[in-house]
Amino acid sequence: MYKSTDLGSTWNKVWCMPTPFTNRAITLQTSSFSDWTISDGNNTLPVTLTNFTGKRTENANQLSWTTASEINNQGFEVQRSTDGETFESIAFVKGNGTTNEKQQYSFTDLYNSNAYYRLKQVDFDGKFEYSKSIYLAVDGSELKLALFPNPVQNEVNIEGLVNATTGTIYNMHGAVVKTISLEPNTSVDVSDLKQGLYTIQIEGINLKFLKK
Repeated sequence: MYKSTDLGSTWNKVWCMPTPFTNRAITLQTSSFSDWTISDGNNTLPVTLTNFTGKRTENANQLSWTTASEINNQGFEVQRSTDGETFESIAFVKGNGTTNEKQQYSFTDLYNSNAYYRLKQVDFDGKFEYSKSIYLAVDGSELKLALFPNPVQNEVNIEGLVNATTGTIYNMHGAVVKTISLEPNTSVDVSDLKQGLYTIQIEGINLKFLKK
């Protein structure tokens, strides 16, 4: 069993069932809220992405990310978006296959405009995962808020909150559908929303997400 206290960026093994075993259910007590997952010994977590950040240089956007370990990692597809919804692939950065050592990656996008970025990590067998999205502005400011997963089914996580205490969710027609209370690294329940495109507005910043 693996536990994450940073919204899935890193995973730590907290318990292992001895073999051989016949159990089909696992019970483990915990004293705090966290993300959990389970895996067998032959199918461990493929890539542990510890961070994904960006900064604006003079005429480009500089992206950096780090992995703590990799299994069967073919590499990373760097994707860019102008609206935070539709992403296009702009580059592929080769991975390090299988390694337990820390790996650092970077990519410079010669793009002189505001943009959202995310990574699509691809295994050699074709399986893939998306990172959270980040936003870079031409004026050099980086959007401190990140919203993931996107699309979302039940709960959406908002990372990077500092002083904001409330937010508003609008539907695609601009109507208010929900007012939310915020704390640092808030998880917002959106299971009651209908399928469609929504915007969370927090202190003048708009974060779009797709409810599926």
